[in-house]
Amino acid sequence: MLKVSIATPVGEIYSSDIDMILIRSSAGEYVILENHIPVVSTLDEGHVKLRVEGKETFVAVRGGVVEQSYNIVTVIAQEAAVADSLEEATSKLEELHLSMVEENKRKARDFVIREKEINKGGKKVRGRELK
Repeated sequence: MLKVSIATPVGEIYSSDIDMILIRSSAGEYVILENHIPVVSTLDEGHVKLRVEGKETFVAVRGGVVEQSYNIVTVIAQEAAVADSLEEATSKLEELHLSMVEENKRKARDFVIREKEINKGGKKVRGRELK
């Protein structure tokens, strides 16, 4: 058995004992089984397939790293989504990505508005001090 943990900046999204993990990214594909030699590699855009007692779970990922040592596998991804099929995981990841893009746009707009308010307030204060 392998212990696997998959995390994103939001937190851990998957943790379990597994039989096998297949990692597929733009650099290629490889499988990690119990007692595998230690591995550290990067993930671009791709997916991870986990097998537990014949049942498969898929994790679509964007950017990250995989580290395996002493039967403990850690996947840290910039973005990731878990599902029972690759298509569903990929769809969830795309939805997650789009919502994060929208959230970042909203935060950027709010920042610009607040910055303008601060600059206006600073000019008023400076103007009063001069009189």
